[in-house]
Amino acid sequence: MELPTKLVVSTDRRFLGRDPATPELLKLVGVNPEWADYIRVLDHQGTLALLHYVNTWVSSTDHSINEAPLAEIGHVRGIIVDTATGEIVCRSFPYTPEVVSEDPERIAS
Repeated sequence: MELPTKLVVSTDRRFLGRDPATPELLKLVGVNPEWADYIRVLDHQGTLALLHYVNTWVSSTDHSINEAPLAEIGHVRGIIVDTATGEIVCRSFPYTPEVVSEDPERIAS
């Protein structure tokens, strides 16, 4: 599966040129291989790799975030892994959905 560029959130398009996570890295951070195109290696420093998910829109005209994959990949937000040891070195806060005051159902959930 390849992400259609027009559906990638504009702030995340810069991530598309980065390497996708390898199957080993996906397993390490608990992501099913079907979501591989959504996880990128943003930086390397020696054996350390910084992983982050790529946000997508629901459609190119509806500028709301596609939260379906975020349930599976939202925890991969700035995770640093040591590729030599296969350990997670550092975790960041996972994806947090935005809630607007005009959406009482979402606020209640």
